[in-house]
Amino acid sequence: MIIVQKAAIKVGNKYLILYRSKNEEIKPDCWDFPGGRLRDGEDAEAGLVREVYEETSLKIKANKRQANYPIEINNLPYYFVVYDASIMSGDDVILSSEHTEFRWATLEELRELKLNTFLEYYINDETVF
Repeated sequence: MIIVQKAAIKVGNKYLILYRSKNEEIKPDCWDFPGGRLRDGEDAEAGLVREVYEETSLKIKANKRQANYPIEINNLPYYFVVYDASIMSGDDVILSSEHTEFRWATLEELRELKLNTFLEYYINDETVF
């Protein structure tokens, strides 16, 4: 099983989302929360902090595990874990090559966008909101 950690970074009523490059092997051309795969033996929260920094140059704190979504992608089992997260330092988002743009979006705006599968589940998860 491939474990993927994602950060729901919310400022006011808006979430930080990133647009995945068309060159990405998995789920290209869709909006996503920052985060990524957990490395073997890596602490869950440390892995999330590392991934978000690599993708955005923001230093975050994982506050609370909010949701889990097992999803099959390309016949492989993925387990998405979403954390509520806060920005600890860094003012400007600097994207890695995995993403082509970012934006801050309300929940209502998210519902109008093409999203990564787990994020579709997340925005409609009544246990989260």
